[in-house]
Amino acid sequence: SLLSLWKIKKKVLSSLVPGTGQIRLVWKKKKKVLPIPKGQLEALNIVQSTYSLEGESHKVTLVFDVFGGRRGEFEVTYPESYEFTFLKGENLQQIPTPLKKGKKYTIKIRLKKPIQRSYTFQFQLERSFLKLPERTSPPLIEVVNARQTRGYFVLYSQGEAEAIPLAYDGLVRTSFDAISKWVSQSSPYVFFYTQKGTQKKPLRPLYQLKRKQPEIEPHYGLMAYVDENQIGFKARIHLKIRKAKLLSFWVILPLGYEEPYITSRNGNMERVKEDPKGRGIIYEVVLNQGQRERALVEMEGKRKYPVQCAIGAKLKGKKWETHLATCPYCKEWKEFKDTKVLSMPYILIPKGIQPRGVLSLATRNKYNLFIQSKDGLIQENLRGDELALVPSLPTGYQTYSQFRILKPHYKLKCKLVPKKPKVFITQNSLVSLKEGLFRVSHYLKLQVFDAPITELHFHLPKGYTKDDVRFDGKWIRAFQPPKKKEKFWTLSFQKEILGSYSLLIAYEKQIPNLPVGKLSPLPKVSMYVVEGKYYPSYIAVSKEDQVNLYFAEQNLQLTDVRNLPHFMQKEKPFQSYRLLDRKFRLEIQALKREYAPVLNAIVEHFHLDSAMGQDGTLQSQFFLVLKNNGRQYLPIQLPKGYTSLLLQVNGKPVLRPPKGKDEAREVLVPLLSSRRRKESTSLQTIYIRGRYTLEYPKFSYLFGSLKLVPPGVRDVPITLYTWNLYLPKSYTYLDFGDDFIYQKSYENPLLRLRRTLEGTGRYFVSKRGVINELKSHFRSGFFKDIVLHGQLKELYLPGPKASGPIPSLKVPYLGKKTAAFLYLLIFLTVLMGVYFLGNILPISKFYLVFSLAGFLLFISLFFSHGWQSFFLAAFIALAVISLYWIAMFAREVHAMSQKKGE
Repeated sequence: SLLSLWKIKKKVLSSLVPGTGQIRLVWKKKKKVLPIPKGQLEALNIVQSTYSLEGESHKVTLVFDVFGGRRGEFEVTYPESYEFTFLKGENLQQIPTPLKKGKKYTIKIRLKKPIQRSYTFQFQLERSFLKLPERTSPPLIEVVNARQTRGYFVLYSQGEAEAIPLAYDGLVRTSFDAISKWVSQSSPYVFFYTQKGTQKKPLRPLYQLKRKQPEIEPHYGLMAYVDENQIGFKARIHLKIRKAKLLSFWVILPLGYEEPYITSRNGNMERVKEDPKGRGIIYEVVLNQGQRERALVEMEGKRKYPVQCAIGAKLKGKKWETHLATCPYCKEWKEFKDTKVLSMPYILIPKGIQPRGVLSLATRNKYNLFIQSKDGLIQENLRGDELALVPSLPTGYQTYSQFRILKPHYKLKCKLVPKKPKVFITQNSLVSLKEGLFRVSHYLKLQVFDAPITELHFHLPKGYTKDDVRFDGKWIRAFQPPKKKEKFWTLSFQKEILGSYSLLIAYEKQIPNLPVGKLSPLPKVSMYVVEGKYYPSYIAVSKEDQVNLYFAEQNLQLTDVRNLPHFMQKEKPFQSYRLLDRKFRLEIQALKREYAPVLNAIVEHFHLDSAMGQDGTLQSQFFLVLKNNGRQYLPIQLPKGYTSLLLQVNGKPVLRPPKGKDEAREVLVPLLSSRRRKESTSLQTIYIRGRYTLEYPKFSYLFGSLKLVPPGVRDVPITLYTWNLYLPKSYTYLDFGDDFIYQKSYENPLLRLRRTLEGTGRYFVSKRGVINELKSHFRSGFFKDIVLHGQLKELYLPGPKASGPIPSLKVPYLGKKTAAFLYLLIFLTVLMGVYFLGNILPISKFYLVFSLAGFLLFISLFFSHGWQSFFLAAFIALAVISLYWIAMFAREVHAMSQKKGE
């Protein structure tokens, strides 16, 4: 059966006979097998040792060679305290498990089939370190029953541990090529040995283990800042690290510094000890978890100097010198005040590597820093990466100088000198009189350079108290009015002011009800800062409509309103000035008018030029500047009897002006309206030029009087009326009567008119055109001759002139012969009078002459130009009589001397 055949299948061969269905059974013939002898064993032992800070790892490669037989089992031993890990092996019955026998572990390698040639087996032994040992050896791997063992020890280092061979007696150092067949990772340390049987002393190398030293490229930047009572520093240390982690480094801080601190988050500082060389305190900077490749540490520290002790502050002279020798506080304080010795931290890197450092020296803005001596430093400007190493400046400091550090223990001495602040001021002032309140606001913009300021001194007009003055600005602490024997107010600040600063100084006074029609003086306007130099500044004046203001200025110049800053133009001032000097002064008089409806026009300046000929012909030209507010015609009143008239408005002739109410004396001049709708009509300027001729009686041969009637304007007030009157030189003119005032020193009306035009707002005719027009009327015909050969009389009406006729002018005159006769008469009268008085009165003749001469000169100052000629004649008479008396006195003296000689 098949079952019975299955049982005997090992002994019987079966086959099916084709075509018969029969099975053929053939019995096997049993062969006789001879036993194979157990071969001799030789082993190759390769130990690859790798050491790190955490432990050691040994990769063991065993190559078994069998000769003269076969083997199916191998036995290997290794020391205890190692952990076994199987790596590679073929034809194994099972993965071997180490068994402990004494102080060793045994590994039995059982194969499924015995081998006759070569077999390779790999495993790994590992052990961890609690502390990195200084010396160690690889584990001893022994192959049991090996006839000969050849071996290689290969050494590797991993991480920050470094292993180097210390001793390898009995071993031969060879190249890596001998084991490249079995080992892929090369190593400079390969040792070979051969061992036959079991030797008493095993062959193993001795290794030295140590932590790798990192290769460091250090750079650091120091920012040293100095002021009057402290030295501070900021340090930025940048390290490039290779080969190993950097755990810590040292910093030496000189004595006297407060406990430094690290501002970055990658480390902390620990005080270690005092430097044995006396350089200061050693601090260890511990980096968090060590740093690879790069490390950046930032730190800060300060050193405050003690204030001089109370005893030393009171001593002087020799006592102070004696106290200084014994008191360390006073000595250190004096040395610091005289010379700042900068003791900065020293950066110490392992292995004594010389770090590359830079130093930036800074001080407060109010000081200058002078270098007195330096050692180990080169002064130069830093750029690029070196400048990036320097920490940022503290607030309120500025860089003074930069250095490259040549050696860690450098020395630097410097001296602080306080700067003098430079203050530049722009002062724009607003003066206003509204609703009975006189207010002055000074807007100051200060630019402070070089050194900060903590207080300001300024001048204000007298009469103001602390309650009248108001200050508006940042960081104001207090302000004090001037004390006795002081002239300036003092304004102090809570903090130092440097750079731009804005300040408002305002003061005001209540003005009682101004009398109508009477000039009333207002408080003076004057203010300047003592410490400052002034940039171009302006003053603007605004007022009520029913008040006229009249000015007397000093160190001020009239300017166009359009030159003012924008915020001042919003106040719509009617007059503005430019400061010529900080010590300006503006005196203002106010005239309150009766309440009247809003004026539609006002004449700012009416100027008249008149030339009188000896034939009685009077030629006149007048110019006026008008502010128009919608008026169409301006009524001009001319003297009765004018023979011709030429009118121009803004340089354009008016051929046939219409007549007014009085057709014989009044002319209506058409005015121009504004060309721009948005332009304020109150700032328009209409320039009118007129010329007319009158016939008067001829000049009398002996004496006489003229009555001149000037032109005027009806229903329009006149602010300023000036008259230049040219009269023939062949007559002497006496006092001028009526309302006109003669004043030789009064400002030229042409200049006054020019200033009026420059100070007015927008107008149609350019300033240059108006001024050229003023000059042109002196260059034509008869008028030019009179101007050159006539006598100029400058007249003006004091104060503003309300609407109405201009008063007439009386001009008394004397002919040449009449005047000469009067001069002679006065001369003889004074001569005879003084002669008889000198003989009658019991007073000195010289005293009498000098008294009368002084009296005549004093009286002549209060009379007009014509009367001065009479007083001059009297003065000449006194001079003649004085010479006569002097001659007589000399004659008497000579006669008396001759009598004494006889």
